[in-house]
Amino acid sequence: MISKGMDVYKEIFQAIFSKSKMLLILILIAILIYSVISLWRATKLLPKGPTPLPLIGNFHTVGYYAWKTGGIVAGLREIQRIYGKVFTLWMGPMPTVHIADFDVAHETHIKRANTFALRHIISEEGDDFVDAFLIKMDKDKKDGVKDSTFTLENLAIDLYDLWLAGQDTTSTTLTWACACLLNHPEVVEELRRELVDVTGGTRGVSLTDKPNTPYLNATVNESQRIASVLNTNIFRQLEEDTVIDGQPVSAGALVTTQLSLLHTDEAVFKNHKVFNPSRFLKNKNLEKIFIPFGIGKRSCLGESLARAELYLIIGNLVLDFNFEPVGTKPEIKTTTPFTPMKRPPNYDIKFVPVNN
Repeated sequence: MISKGMDVYKEIFQAIFSKSKMLLILILIAILIYSVISLWRATKLLPKGPTPLPLIGNFHTVGYYAWKTGGIVAGLREIQRIYGKVFTLWMGPMPTVHIADFDVAHETHIKRANTFALRHIISEEGDDFVDAFLIKMDKDKKDGVKDSTFTLENLAIDLYDLWLAGQDTTSTTLTWACACLLNHPEVVEELRRELVDVTGGTRGVSLTDKPNTPYLNATVNESQRIASVLNTNIFRQLEEDTVIDGQPVSAGALVTTQLSLLHTDEAVFKNHKVFNPSRFLKNKNLEKIFIPFGIGKRSCLGESLARAELYLIIGNLVLDFNFEPVGTKPEIKTTTPFTPMKRPPNYDIKFVPVNN
């Protein structure tokens, strides 16, 4: 009797488990169908791009093209070739819109700057970031805002972060520049002729020399173009529906201008893998569409400082030193093609005073 009773209970539990399993499968199928339909509807409100999958979006697509082409930038270039100068990639459940055309970037970030660069600090009050921050901090105090994030402590942290970010990107660009100059001694010779003519060889290069040093200006630009220190640019989130290049973009989407794509566009920069400062002298329009610090209200805060540092350091290094490799010359190729930051090659260099 006990054995028969156990068998009955066993059959009951098996029946319950079977029904629960079936119910779970039905729930999962319903969730999957809902996700697919929701995703399909969302794609209709965004620029065209590869078909996303529920949960993972286009991570598999980006990974495939990056692996196929040898890096993130080349992978994005392949996606752009298929879907056009404005395309959407889903990073998991979050849509990201990528702009790979200067005219579109100018139209969105300059002409419609308020839509694509909404600021939480009012960058019309005050002369700079610190002024705007202090004005906002004073306003919050007067308005009785509790737990305001605008404090002197946070200001110090923000400034330290900006300083670190500026030093990192500038030093990375200089490392790229030296690698390029090691591989192109003819550029060093041309630069030195220009700088000796301007300075007389009796003083260092100063910022007041910029109008008289077109080749140095072009070399700094080309160094930044080759460096292009971000494989993927920083995103901004839209707070309202809009249109980009005739295609709808819904609120909540992340939007960026992919500088790495603009600076390697073969239609604009012929033989873009080659370090060639003269391209900026032969075509004056290139400098207008060259935007290493971004575009619009959200461009880099440290642009003026970085430009000054690159000009003075490269100029005075070339004026006073010969560049010699320690070991083999570095290959002009990034060591991190699959990461957000485009790191330069590893190499050793010797700076030999010109007088010796």
